[in-house]
Amino acid sequence: PQDTFTTPASLGDKAQHFIAFGGIAGWFSGVFERRYVWIVAVSIAGFGIVTEYLQWVLTDDRHGDIGDLLADLAGILAAVGAARLGLDQWSAWIERRFGLEYRRTR
Repeated sequence: PQDTFTTPASLGDKAQHFIAFGGIAGWFSGVFERRYVWIVAVSIAGFGIVTEYLQWVLTDDRHGDIGDLLADLAGILAAVGAARLGLDQWSAWIERRFGLEYRRTR
């Protein structure tokens, strides 16, 4: 089937995986308490592993790719590393800015 989502030609598949999983991990690293960031990382990595496995097992037109999984993990590690360095408050700021309920204790 034809993909309806188009991306810039210069942005490769692995970069898309890195950005997507890094973005998810970065967001949730800022939502949960810092001591739970490792749970965020493992959960999102598990999601990446499951989706690549299911592509390999359940579809004929798509395939799981270890390179995609490695890009997912690299994005997660980069985001969690940035959060551990103190860059984890940006998602909380956005949630407060738009009036969303947000309570966090450190």
